[in-house]
Amino acid sequence: MLKQLELTLINKAKQGNKAAFDMLMVSYQQQIARIVRRYLQDPDEVADLVQEIFIKVYQSLMSFRAESTFYTWLYRIAINTAKNYLTRVKRMPAFEAEAIDLLPELDSLTDKDNPELLLISEEVAKGIVAALKELPVELQTALILREINGCNYAEIAAEMHCPIGTVRSRIARARETIITKLKQQ
Repeated sequence: MLKQLELTLINKAKQGNKAAFDMLMVSYQQQIARIVRRYLQDPDEVADLVQEIFIKVYQSLMSFRAESTFYTWLYRIAINTAKNYLTRVKRMPAFEAEAIDLLPELDSLTDKDNPELLLISEEVAKGIVAALKELPVELQTALILREINGCNYAEIAAEMHCPIGTVRSRIARARETIITKLKQQ
């Protein structure tokens, strides 16, 4: 179920209210930029692609039927747009930009004044990214949706077109695989 304010903004935006659409996009701008940074490293390219995504959202807003959360719908547009962009420019995604987001608590464990601890945390982040890249796509997608994008299990299940139990097992397998690979380093 959509949040009432969000639903109101969506309905007003569908009726052509530009201010409502702007408010809706501002509330998701950082999340969409974070998604795009997983695929691109250049800040100018990220900004351009975020704008392209918002244009696509505006153009297809009438097709949003609230069968999933607005964020899930927006996320899918963002991912597809980023992948299509990479196909156009023939590049591979740069997951490194989001490595630190996999472990939000990593920041609290690092002492910015202690170079040794900072180096260790950077190495852990690189290990996580390397292990994440080696995961099968379905495990990688489930883990990214949960840990980076903060989606709940129901949203992930809807996005991946599978039961919640499958989502839970994919996330658990992904975490176990990453932990095993980190222990081997």
